[in-house]
Parts: sequence; C-alpha cells; structure tokens
Amino acid sequence: MARISKYLPVTGLGYDTHQALPPSIPPPPPTPNPAPIPANAYIVVTNCLMGAIFGKWSQASVMTEGMGNILWQYDWGPLQYHQAVTPAVLTPTMAVKLANSSVKYFLPSFSVKERTDGGALQAPGGQTPVAISTPAYCIPCQDCQGVGAPSEIGFVLPTSVCFQVPSTRWVGFNFGDFAAGLIGMAGDAASAFIGSKFGGNVFPSSMNAIASQLAGAALGHAISIAGNFGGPTAQACLTAAGVGWGGSGGTSFAANAFGPLVSSGANWVAGQVGDTWGSSAAGPANPSS
Repeated sequence: MARISKYLPVTGLGYDTHQALPPSIPPPPPTPNPAPIPANAYIVVTNCLMGAIFGKWSQASVMTEGMGNILWQYDWGPLQYHQAVTPAVLTPTMAVKLANSSVKYFLPSFSVKERTDGGALQAPGGQTPVAISTPAYCIPCQDCQGVGAPSEIGFVLPTSVCFQVPSTRWVGFNFGDFAAGLIGMAGDAASAFIGSKFGGNVFPSSMNAIASQLAGAALGHAISIAGNFGGPTAQACLTAAGVGWGGSGGTSFAANAFGPLVSSGANWVAGQVGDTWGSSAAGPANPSS
C-alpha cells in the first residue's frame, strides 16, 4: 500500500550531475579558461510554481479529501534551481540548467486512475494513474542528468526527493506498478539522450554555446507541449517535418521531436504493464485509512 501524492506538492530537494562551463573553479582560472567539467555536481531545489504550469493533476473533490491528486509523470518543469557545488561552484551552466531542468514523479498506482484536470500545458481528459507517496509524505522523483564535454549527453535518474501535504488516502502498489514506473523513466532517459546526442544546434552556428543551449531548451519544451495536446501523432508529424527540412538543422529538429515520441512509446508500454500486472489487477485499493 502507498499514499496518493497530493496536489500541491510542497517542495523537493535533489542532486544531479551536469557539465559545467568555465569560468568555474575559484580562485579565477588562468587564461585561457580550462575545458568544461564533464560531470559537475549540482544541488537541485524545486520550484512548485512551475509545476502548476507544466504538471499534471486532478482537481480537488470530496472523493479526494478536498485536495487534488498528483498524477503519474507530473513534471515540476523548467526553472528548477541548480546550485553548482563541486568542483565548480560558479558557472554559466547554472542558467542553462534553469531552462532545461526537469523533476518528475515516476512511480504510479494503476489501481486509481483519474482525469487530467490541472496543468496549464496538459490536455484535459483521459485516465491517468495517480502518483504515489510513502507514508512519510515524500517520494523519490526522477531528475535530469548529464555528463560529457564538450557536448553533454542527457539522461535521467531518481535522485530527487519531493514532499507532499499529508493525506489519509491509501492505494495499492505492487511490482507491476513499479515496473511500469521504471519503463516510463527509461523512456524519458532515452528521450533525453536522443535530444542531447543528435539534437545538436538547430539554430545558426554563430550563436555562442550558452545561447544555443537556451534556444535548444526552448524548442524542446515547445515540441513536448505540442505532444501533450496532439499526442504521438503530433510528435510523428514534427519528426517528419524535421527530416523533410534537410540539412543539419533539419536533422537536429527531427531529433528534438523524435525524443518525445520515444518517451510516448515507452509510456504506452508502461501502461500495458501497469494495467496487466499493476495493483489494478488485484482490484481497487482501500480508499481511506
């Protein structure tokens, strides 16, 4: 048994690794600056205001204790504060991490599915499994990650802990739910890898590294939002448009669109696993304690 994660989440704290661009290590580095650090450590402090825009939840009702329920794969969205800690403590990459950060609830309970009512950038409707919490009202969440220099390779790992308001509602959670959550997270990791490895620079090569990464992050968010409302069909059309564009810019655009399509496919597989072997297969859970 597990608790339902309640909306609004309170806050979260995590750890991840990303590239750090110079200047970076005090005292001021010599000229020229050293090469980028391929795997710098960052502390992540979540920003729940962005979750109200990018997240996914059900509206408050009597059946939900007068509170909303956070739904599976609720994403806190961009602008999650990253503080570089070691070996770099000050780097321009901190601004880039604000633009393309992500902290997401990846563990579902398929015994309770609810309509998506909340989230400004989520299409309403459908039946989505609820996100679970431990009885201590906290749960591991997947966090954006990256390693490598001069180009960073992206992926995700469950290295953040998010905190929810207290709840009395219990739901079932078994190995099928856990496996579905891992499949969804693997899809997000593959999506991040494709975007970072093959996305490249869609925009003019004259842009500096920081501006290029910020522009690429904006494009990635736009494509993901289009997928939220248009589903895999919209993502497939965007991918085809990128391929048809031709040239390195078109290839990069296609990769940015293909990544979310891979994530959507993994979510479909996760849904089949959750519906077949998840807690829903054993019947509904006790709704209260």
